[in-house]
Amino acid sequence: MFRNNIFPISLLLSVIIVFYSLTHFFEQSPWLISAGTNVLQILIGTLSLVWLLQAYRRAGSRQKNFWLLLFVGFSVYLCSNWLWLYYQISRQTIESENLMNVLWMVAYLFFLAALIVKIRELSGAFSSQAYGFNIMVFMITVASISYHYLIDPVLEFAGDSLLVMLLTFAYPVADLTILFAVTILYYLIQKNDKQGILLLCITGFSFQVAADFIYAYLTFNGTYQAGHYVDLLWQLSILFIGLTAYYAKEGEGQNSWLVKNRVRDQAALFPYVSIVVLMVLVIESYQFDFNALSTGLLLVFLLLLGHQMQILHKNRQLVAQYKQLAYHDPLTGLRNRGSFKQEIESMLTDYPSSQLALLLLDLDKFKAVNDTLGHHIGDMVLMKTAQRLEAAGGNEALIFRLGGDEFIIIMPSATQERCTVLAKRIVDVFQDPMDIEGHVVSVTPSIGISKYPENGNTSDKLMQNADAAMYVTKGNGKNGFSFYDEDENWNEVRIKNENRVPV
Repeated sequence: MFRNNIFPISLLLSVIIVFYSLTHFFEQSPWLISAGTNVLQILIGTLSLVWLLQAYRRAGSRQKNFWLLLFVGFSVYLCSNWLWLYYQISRQTIESENLMNVLWMVAYLFFLAALIVKIRELSGAFSSQAYGFNIMVFMITVASISYHYLIDPVLEFAGDSLLVMLLTFAYPVADLTILFAVTILYYLIQKNDKQGILLLCITGFSFQVAADFIYAYLTFNGTYQAGHYVDLLWQLSILFIGLTAYYAKEGEGQNSWLVKNRVRDQAALFPYVSIVVLMVLVIESYQFDFNALSTGLLLVFLLLLGHQMQILHKNRQLVAQYKQLAYHDPLTGLRNRGSFKQEIESMLTDYPSSQLALLLLDLDKFKAVNDTLGHHIGDMVLMKTAQRLEAAGGNEALIFRLGGDEFIIIMPSATQERCTVLAKRIVDVFQDPMDIEGHVVSVTPSIGISKYPENGNTSDKLMQNADAAMYVTKGNGKNGFSFYDEDENWNEVRIKNENRVPV
């Protein structure tokens, strides 16, 4: 996985280094800094545009509209930047014209439409009123702060020009709406582990909104200068949105995406943080002039907030326990059959052009262990089997226990070579006997492999073919693996002898 991240991280660092190099070497020339940062933004945008097109081509039917709208939005955005670059060079100016501002606003509308499409897609499998309340509290806070500190002063600054006034008002409204959309999207991906990659997209749009608000504030105060860090935020916003497409177009499996959601436990903190921030700002607007009543109100509020956070923590613990029981095998801790069915169906639907493989595994001699040593020892064997499979699979595979001594592994981005390497690794880790409570237990795996889309385009067909391949492995001496070959007879799946270890 680290190997897959070298290019994006290097690109991110390069953008930051180039930006600050421009601001340092051309410190005395705002025009060169402005033109240089615009060229850098065009290069980043073009690269992101290519990734978006590739992501669109690889996406499933449910996801195509999202990528298409982002692609169109980026195209309009880049057109505006190219037009601005033309004016910068021809007129030796750093000021943007109203036409560019209109084009940027059109791009924002496409971005917003893309976010709405993604929200509708994820909302179809999830319905909750709790996150709606949290979002409303958060957005009321943001809207109140924005109007007080930005929109109201900026509208006064706009003057008598109707177009300037409309654009001046439209940008904060568009930014607030985008912020509202990404906040909803953030809540939705808490309920959908497969969408962790969207955190890149959310981060990108958050940078964009932050940059717009900071720029409006600096412009109002007359303190904006070309090369300000706000220009870097705009570039990073484009890069992060592009990186969302970069990972999506690679068809990365859910377990190997760059970003995993590590902060879902803090999702419910949004409304509480919002309330505290708003309260502090209100107190600041009154110049921190406390009296006995306001002090008492503040203390009671903080006590109630602390009590509510305690309740929230207990509720999260209960929900986590429920999810563990619903989607995991209680004996081995691996994901269970229900989780497998959900994962495989989602992968086939969301990434129809990607490759994956199923490795169905059954333990040889396990019934004899159960019959001779008892179910307790059999359970211990299953637990150690799970540990060995996790060690062999590493971060590149999803491992499930279907029941009994039957396990299945989903390998994303599966090639023949990668499947062979993983299958050999699994066979190897079982060559050492297990030492269980004084008993030396030797079990070996028989593995059948089916690949998508060559051996089937549905989960049932892939399972059926993996099962057929596994039983041929058993018929050829066990303790090995075989690939399903649809050109041969059902019971004559090809097995390479060099891949089979004698029992």
